[in-house]
Amino acid sequence: MERRQFIAGIPALAAINSIQSVPQQIDSKNDFDRFSGYLNQIQKPVFEAWAERRLVASLDRAEFPRKPRNQFAALEAIARNFYSICQVDRKGLFLQPEIISALESSIMPGHADSFNWDKGEQPLVDAAILAAGFLQNPFLFENKLNANIQAGLIEGWRKCLSIKPFENNWLLFAAMVEAAIQKWDKPFKPECIPHAIQKFEDWYKGDGFYSDGPRFHMDFYNSIIIHPFLIVLGKLGHVDPQLMQKHLDRSKRHAIVLERMIGPDGGFPPLGRSLCYRAGLFHHLAFMALEEKLPALLSPNSVKKALSLSIEKTLAISAKGKLGENAVDQSTGLLRPGLFNFDPQLAEIYISTASLYLCTWAFIPLGLGKDHEFWANEKGQTTAEKLKSSQVLEIDQALKD
Repeated sequence: MERRQFIAGIPALAAINSIQSVPQQIDSKNDFDRFSGYLNQIQKPVFEAWAERRLVASLDRAEFPRKPRNQFAALEAIARNFYSICQVDRKGLFLQPEIISALESSIMPGHADSFNWDKGEQPLVDAAILAAGFLQNPFLFENKLNANIQAGLIEGWRKCLSIKPFENNWLLFAAMVEAAIQKWDKPFKPECIPHAIQKFEDWYKGDGFYSDGPRFHMDFYNSIIIHPFLIVLGKLGHVDPQLMQKHLDRSKRHAIVLERMIGPDGGFPPLGRSLCYRAGLFHHLAFMALEEKLPALLSPNSVKKALSLSIEKTLAISAKGKLGENAVDQSTGLLRPGLFNFDPQLAEIYISTASLYLCTWAFIPLGLGKDHEFWANEKGQTTAEKLKSSQVLEIDQALKD
């Protein structure tokens, strides 16, 4: 297999073999190419290892001594990368024969990198993430996967619903899996969806924040999972239109909060858990840009700038456009745990090398295409930069609900 051909099928990721020439300026008109180059550097080692049937072995790192996570690694790494790929690659150019073959092998028991759908609790999370990626781009599932892979994924999704979700954002994982099963087969556990939607309506606290379960936690899970997944379920018709409008208003408010968290240097408050997801913590901001649902208070350029700053800060990107050693093992190209630095102590017990690829979710606005306003227009300023230069800001009012 030609390694260069393996990922060359994605126009948005075409910079992989010429990353040395990626410009360093955040306000460059080549932002699209620069983002593409960063994403390629992150994902290339994973997909190469997967195609060569050594993914799980590659992801087995000494940096995570707390608990063996190898049994979850294949599905976790592929689902988190596929979620971003599905939204970046709208036409399915990435799904070349090598990828199809790897996916087909991974749904077969006994393969070195086979997916674990129902052993332990973690599979529910990543089965849902994989489902969400395909639900965001059903063209890939329906037109790029053969009947054998489609049936294998549906069977895997059914298996994972034997896992009882926790009473928090995990309810949305079960709902997302059921939504995929309903779309491409027949209802399996239909009660999962209305239960999750009602719970989060009960848990709404105001000003764009849901409680992640009965007790409120100040972390980034509203951005990582809650707001985006509620919107996806709404797009699929699982949410009453009036309630969906409430979700959307709340999501716009939360996008404003996220953008204002990012400082002029790309830093932001290290709140709560899962900080090793780095810029992926701002998934919802990227998601709202991709969905073209940003609030009027945020320009696409200010969001692009904010995401750029957070990506370059958390991935320690050099002036030459290379991911730094604080974020990536320079010998393998695999991600390392930490937030602004290499910090394995920051990884919770459920975090492994595979988990870290949620950081790719910050890149999903690439799915808008290079000519979209988000990428093509001139530079913008973030709220933090405007404050630093003493510019007058528009009034920012909290939601009334």
